[in-house]
Amino acid sequence: MDIKRKIHGTVVKLQCSSCGRTFSHFLFSAEGDADSAGLHSLSSCKKNEIVLGEMESNEWNNLDSGGILVFEARLSKHLGRDDLRATHLLRVGKKNGTATGVNFRDFMKTYQPPIQVFSCIFCAGGESKSTEETTIKEFLSTGGCISEVGQLDLQDGGSRDKQEI
Repeated sequence: MDIKRKIHGTVVKLQCSSCGRTFSHFLFSAEGDADSAGLHSLSSCKKNEIVLGEMESNEWNNLDSGGILVFEARLSKHLGRDDLRATHLLRVGKKNGTATGVNFRDFMKTYQPPIQVFSCIFCAGGESKSTEETTIKEFLSTGGCISEVGQLDLQDGGSRDKQEI
């Protein structure tokens, strides 16, 4: 019996500051880094769809030197698609303001999480930021689609279009 890897996360809508286009991206969540290591998502350039998959060791080990493009090409070829693109985190920025010298309660009143800046799937050099974050269930109920490739089991909302490698 094959054991499937349980996947948890949320869906963010990203908007590019260069081209203005929006797309959905899956943010994996896990108890520890090892639980989500090697997992990545691809976003469709044509529809509100996300494909989840596991990177092979050579893709994961060479993530910064083209491994993500190899992952994108492998899944696209397997699925017979030409519209799937990988986005990646470019940097994490801070919002203005600090809370030095205040108690924790006052800090929490003004705390805003750091801003994540991702690459754009539509234009080279574009930077995308989150405009909305939803649960898997909410994303699916509004017409979004999430597919899993391989031995993955999407939790908290299920999957509409299962694919196996």
